[in-house]
Amino acid sequence: MKFRYTQYPLLNGEYIFRPSLPVILRLGAAFLPIRGIIDSGSDLTILPISVARFFKLNVSKMHREVIQAVGGNNVLLYQCNLRLEHIVSSRGFRDMSWKCPIYFSESQSFALLGQKGFFDHLDVNLSWRRKEIEITM
Repeated sequence: MKFRYTQYPLLNGEYIFRPSLPVILRLGAAFLPIRGIIDSGSDLTILPISVARFFKLNVSKMHREVIQAVGGNNVLLYQCNLRLEHIVSSRGFRDMSWKCPIYFSESQSFALLGQKGFFDHLDVNLSWRRKEIEITM
């Protein structure tokens, strides 16, 4: 499957292209479409806390883990014992889906697709020059 990089506005009024793609998250009968930014430098796939609320998951009962983010900042994560299904679709292709452990963060407003939970399930090819993402299972 191939996807185009997505254009994001910067605070200074300029734009940047980032490798992101549409992902549908599923838990039981509930589905949530999101856009995930592919981040090969992230060890984990980390979702915003709003996703936990959508699926009615109680983060206060989850295992807490502090990780060190880029720049040395500490980030509190909530590790969910449930395996959330991730589904990627593209017209003309069979859906790709996998289940993986998930982490939530209160300090993050977007989904990060990292090494654990994304790259460990797919072959990912990123091309900055072509602004293209290619994923295979």
